[in-house]
This record gives sequence, C-alpha cells and structure tokens, in this order.
Amino acid sequence: MSSISCSKPAAFAAVCAVTLAACASPPNLPAPGPSLSSAPSASTFYPPVPSESATITVQPNAHGLIPAFSSKITAGVCDRAVGSVAVVVINPDIPTPRCQTVAGSQSLEVVNRTGDFGSTGRTAVIRWDPYPAVSLGPGQAATFSGQFGAYLAPGDHLVSISVYAGGGAEIYLVDATQTTGPP
Repeated sequence: MSSISCSKPAAFAAVCAVTLAACASPPNLPAPGPSLSSAPSASTFYPPVPSESATITVQPNAHGLIPAFSSKITAGVCDRAVGSVAVVVINPDIPTPRCQTVAGSQSLEVVNRTGDFGSTGRTAVIRWDPYPAVSLGPGQAATFSGQFGAYLAPGDHLVSISVYAGGGAEIYLVDATQTTGPP
C-alpha cells in the first residue's frame, strides 16, 4: 500500500513539472533579438531612465488573440494607465503598479529599477506574449510597440518578471476597441 501512495504523488509531481515547463516556454515565433535605441520613454507617470532602451517589434500571432488568464482583475485594485503607453516599473520588491487597466490603443513599456532604494540591481527577464523574452539590466527599459488590442483578448494578462519568482504585473484589457484619447 505504501508503494502505491508514494508512486501517485511522484507521478503527479512529474506531470505538474512537465506541464509548468511547457506553459513557461516562450512562443515559437521567428523573432530577431531586441534592438537598442536611445528613444525617450513615452511614460506619463515615470520619468525616463537615463540609459538605452531595448525596443521590441511585435511579431504576428498566428493563433489570433491571446486569451486572458482571467476575465476579472485578480490583483484586487488596478490603476488606470494614462497616455499611449502603460509603464510597469520593476522595483526591488514589487512592480509598480501591480495592476493596470488599459485600452486597446495603448502599448507596454517595462523599466528595470531594481537598483533603486539602495538595493543591488538585478537583471530581469520579461515574458510578454507574443514577444520574445527580453533580458533587462538595471536601468534599462523595453518598449513593446504593438497596441494591446492587436494581440490581446479582453481580460487579465500577466507580464511575467523573473525577479518576482514567477509573478509580475497584471495588464487588464477592458475592451480591445476602446481608445484612451490623446496621450
């Protein structure tokens, strides 16, 4: 009896590990690596970081819109992103904001500020479908150029940030056709 109870949890753990590994892989899209430019940030709330930015060009998603992991906000409270770009700042402890409500006409920028507040800066790997994973050193920013409505289905989506052990920031797309007006 004990050999049966030991083998079931082991088999379950193996299946979970394989499933999680498959879910965590980036999509198989042909994409060049990020190119560096010194374009200023289009952020409303956060000043630009005094370094070069990695600009990523959106790759077409052959499978249509990326489905949300939830139809409701899971973070509790979501700030409203203002302007043409929703900015996520990677702080040493938690992202700011933790969640943003966005419109289909907006796009995403992620800024690595893990070296702020007297902390030692860390490199962060950002995973945001349908883009390739990008590695940001302290002080770097990545601009994901496509508008949310072009590749996301309405609902809650996660910007996976490696320094948060599998967590990150939530992007809640209310309506893919809704616009925010002038930035």
